[in-house]
Amino acid sequence: MKKIAVLIIILLACANFVFAEYKVKIIKGDAWVLQKGRKWVELTNNSIIKKKDTIKTGKDAVIQLIRKGGKKVLIKGMNVFKVSTVMKGKNNEKMLRLLHFKNKLKSLIKIGSETESEFVTSAGVRGKDETNKKGLAWLEDDFPDDMGYNALEDQYVMGNFGVVIENGEKFTRQYKNYKNIGEVYFMIGNAYFNFADYSQAGKMVQKALEKSKKKETLEESYFLIGLSYCYLSQEKKAIQYFKDYLKRYPDGQFLAEAVFAVGLSYEEMNKIKDAEKFYNNIKKQ
Repeated sequence: MKKIAVLIIILLACANFVFAEYKVKIIKGDAWVLQKGRKWVELTNNSIIKKKDTIKTGKDAVIQLIRKGGKKVLIKGMNVFKVSTVMKGKNNEKMLRLLHFKNKLKSLIKIGSETESEFVTSAGVRGKDETNKKGLAWLEDDFPDDMGYNALEDQYVMGNFGVVIENGEKFTRQYKNYKNIGEVYFMIGNAYFNFADYSQAGKMVQKALEKSKKKETLEESYFLIGLSYCYLSQEKKAIQYFKDYLKRYPDGQFLAEAVFAVGLSYEEMNKIKDAEKFYNNIKKQ
C-alpha cells in the first residue's frame, strides 16, 4: 500500500508539473495567448494560462507570469515565447536576455523585389480582398507560380504568419523547382519562429539555406537557425551556426547579436574559459 501511495503522489506531482497553471498580471500594454488554429486571443489581467501556452506581448507591454507556489517572471517589450521556456529555472535568465533578438529579427527586409502595387496588379485578377479572405486563392486554380509567390510574400509582410505556414507549405509541394523556393522556405521558417515553434522554424530555414542563392536570405538563415537552436537550448549547434555566420559575414547586420549569442551559449554550457577565449579572439580581429 505504501508503494502505491508513493506512486500516486509522484504521478500527481508530475501531472501538476505538466498541467501547471500560471496567472498573468498585465502591468502595461497588451498580451495575447495562441489558441488552436493559430489565432491570438487577448489576455486580461489575472488571466489563467498553462505551461504549454504560447504568449505574444505588444511593443510597450510589461507583464508578469506568476506560477502557483510563488515564482514570478517579468517580461518587457514585444516578444513571442512559450510559457514553459521562460519559466524554466535553468534557462530563465538566458531566455529573457535572448527575447529581444526577435524584435530585430521581425524588422528584416521584405523578401523579394516585388512592391505592393505590383502585388495588387498581379493578384488583382481576383481582387486583393477576396484573395486575403480565402487565404491564398491561387492554390485552387492554375495561377502562375509568380502570382502565388507575390501573394505569399504579401501575407508575410502583413504578418499573417498562420496563412504563410499553411499556404507556403502547399506552395513548396506544388512548385518544388520555383526560382525563389529558398525564400519561400525562409518565410515559412520565420513564421514558425514567430509562433515560438523553434524546432520547425529551424527545419524550414535549413531548407532555405540549401535552396536559396540570394546573399540576403542566406545571411538571415544562418542567424535564424542559430537563434532557433538557442531557444531549444541546443548550445553546441547554436554556436556552430553563429560562428559560421561570423565567418561568412564579418560585417553582417546581426554581427553584435551573433557575438553575444556565442558567448551566452558558452556561458550556458558552463564553459566560461571558452567564452573568454572567443571574446578575446573577436577583439583581435
